[in-house]
Amino acid sequence: LPGCWLAGDWTATGLPATLDGAVRSGVQSARAVAAALRAGD
Repeated sequence: LPGCWLAGDWTATGLPATLDGAVRSGVQSARAVAAALRAGD
């Protein structure tokens, strides 16, 4: 779904569903959003 990013401890981050997994997920989503904004998507 274009323009939709998910973040949370339940997403696939390579870590278990913990606070660390949630933080990693949020960082990954923020980077993806920033990249899309830079690209004009």
